[in-house]
Parts: sequence; C-alpha cells; structure tokens
Amino acid sequence: MTAEIAILNKSAVALAADSAVSLGTSGKIFSGNKLFALTKWHPVGVMIYNNAEYMGIPWETIIKIYRLELGKHAKPSIQDYVDDFLTYLISDRFSTEEQVNNNFLEIANDEFKKIWRTVKENERKSLSVQGRNELIARIVKERLLELNENADESESIQNSDIETLVSKYRSQIDELIEQIFHGPKVTESIKSGILKILRISIKSGQMSGRYTGIVIAGFGDEEIFPSIYEVVVDGMIGKNLKYKLQQKCQIGQDTDAAVIPFAQGEMVNRFMEGVDPEFLKFLQFTTKNIMNDFGRTVRDEANQHYNHNNETIESLSKVMTQNLHEILMNYCQANFVQPVTQVIRHLPKEELGGMAESLVSLTSLKRRVSFEQETVGGPVDVAIISKGEGFIWQKRKHYFEVTLNPSYLNRQIVDVYRGGKLNEIQFGL
Repeated sequence: MTAEIAILNKSAVALAADSAVSLGTSGKIFSGNKLFALTKWHPVGVMIYNNAEYMGIPWETIIKIYRLELGKHAKPSIQDYVDDFLTYLISDRFSTEEQVNNNFLEIANDEFKKIWRTVKENERKSLSVQGRNELIARIVKERLLELNENADESESIQNSDIETLVSKYRSQIDELIEQIFHGPKVTESIKSGILKILRISIKSGQMSGRYTGIVIAGFGDEEIFPSIYEVVVDGMIGKNLKYKLQQKCQIGQDTDAAVIPFAQGEMVNRFMEGVDPEFLKFLQFTTKNIMNDFGRTVRDEANQHYNHNNETIESLSKVMTQNLHEILMNYCQANFVQPVTQVIRHLPKEELGGMAESLVSLTSLKRRVSFEQETVGGPVDVAIISKGEGFIWQKRKHYFEVTLNPSYLNRQIVDVYRGGKLNEIQFGL
C-alpha cells in the first residue's frame, strides 16, 4: 500500500507520496516512484497507488510513454485528461490477448481465494467431506447475498459478454476451483454458485485486490481553479477497461480548499476530523447494540405493557444511532475540519507542499511505532502544481546522485529546447 495526499486551494495543488512499494504478500518493501508529471508542458500531475503494474507493465513506463505521445497538446479540463488517459490504456500494446486472458484468470483466482479464506476461518479440524461441502455452500450463498445487496454494476464493462468469457476460460476456471477448493470433493451445485459469484463480481463495480488507484490533478487549459479526479482501474475485461470514478473535487465549484488522502489515510483523517474513522465506526456499532439492549430491558421491565417487538426496537435504535453519528460528524466538521480548511484557503504554494509532506510522514511514523506492517515509508516526493509555474518538484528522490551526473542536467536543458522525445524516454524524466 502507500500514503498519498493532495491539498488544494484556489492557487495550487500540492501532491505528496511516499516511496514504499510492497512485493505481493512477501512483506518485502522496496523504494519506488508513485508521483509523476502527466505532461511536461502543462500543469497536470498523476499519482498511482496499490498495484504498481497494469496488465503486467509498470505504470511508470505507461505514464512516460503517454506523456511522450501527448507532447505539447493541452486538454481543456482535468476530466478530459482523465478520459484521454483511460482511452489510451485500451491500446493493444498494453493489453495483448495473452495479457487480457491472464488478467481475467487472476481476478477469478483472487475471488476464489477470498471465498476459500472465509471457509478456512470457519472450518473445524474434524469436519467431514459432507460437512465441509455444506460449509462451502453456506459461504458461497452468503457471498452471493452480499454481492446482490451491495454490488452496483460497473458502467465501464456493460458491453462485455461475461457469459462468453466464462465459457471461453471454463477449463482454466475449473482447474483453479480444483486447486483452491480441492475440486473433486466439491459438488457441481457449489461450482455453479462459485461461477455465479465470478460473473456478478466481474460485472459489478467492485474491484479485485489487483486494482490500481490513479489520481490526476492540476489545471486544464480552460480551467482557472484546480481539480482532482481519483479513478480505480482493474484492467481489461474482454475488450473493455474496467474502471470506476472514485471521487472528484473541483475547487471553486464544490469548495475553496480540500485535503484528500488516498490509500492509507487514517492519520490524515485523525488530523482533519479530530477522531479516527475506525473509532467512529466502533462507536456507532456499540451505540446501536447498547440501544437495542436498553430497549429490550425496558420492554421486559414494563411487563410488555407496550407491544414493541424486537424489530421495532432495532429500528428505533438504528435511527438514534444515526442521529448520534450525524451530531458527532457535524461537531467534527465545525471544530476540526472547517478551521483547518479556512487556513488552507490562504496558504502559499510552498506551505501547501510542506503540509502535504508532513501528513505523509505522520502516516509513516504511525506505521513505524505500531505492530502494523510498514507499508508506508521512504523518501517523500512532493510536487506543487499551479497555473503559472506548472508542475514543480519541491522534493524529489533520484536513484542516482544528481551532482555526479552533470550530463543528466544538460540533457534536460537541451530537451526543453528541442522537445526531444528520445531523451525523455532514455533518461526517465
């Protein structure tokens, strides 16, 4: 994972990202780049988080090739940059038939393993084959119910024929089921349920664990104030790119200032709201249970003079809990969030960058002094984007010592005057 921050006011956007890149489930952490200029000529930046690759290709490579081909061409708005970049990802060179096949099967593998982990968490050691199949059937049924209740359909892949894709990969899917669920012991009824889960989850707006978050921010050519878009991408499904707009913020239209965390943003939320979101969830859950217990106790003590059943009590407790949660959130907004955003409205560019870096560093410190895996850390890259100066690095790490490579700096100067595409690719700008 990672920690990334965007801070916006009417003058500029500050983007900050840590450098920690985790290798799968091995726990190994490496240093990597997550913050880039989307164009060398205009005030637009991009950050990525979670999966560092798209269809097996590093995002850094894709972004720099896109930047090269975009050249000096400007888009009217940040939304236009987002739409153009997503369209660019559908290119055949980034999604060969083999890559598309692998992506589908890897998504299926992730979904099957998610079900299997739930089975193992509930499985008893002495469970018979029949009992085990009954447990799997129950877990599959619960997962189907969850998807039907919570999963909205993804607009981006509505034209994909999922039935045809499942039929195309049926033999590989059956092999995956056998490997993960020890297939010969799994009934055809269970297999049918697992395949139904696969169809619904792929068609839904839910992303697999292999998704990538893309954050594009800055100024379009016709925009006076900055805006930011967050999109999550799950790769190609058939001939369509599966993606979802996660959130957007347009300064001057929605608000005058904003602090937006991405990926692991718990410390930013604590700083901005004065309370941890997980604690608020715990408080809401606990309050609901207390209200339920209180209502039942009152009913029992009153010898049921009031004919309130459990459903009525739970309904009332739900409303009361929601009201309490709303009161708490309003308090947080008035006493924590609004005072900070009022100051951010007037912060100069360099202060925006310093604040963004501090919030990323705060998340890294929290990980370091807790028993959680240190998935945030390393040098923090900071960029400030403004309408006049464009994309400016305030802090940036290099894998080499810049002072030992004067030819590197010379090439940048030459590249600016020549618009040299070859230099930009060769030397990783």
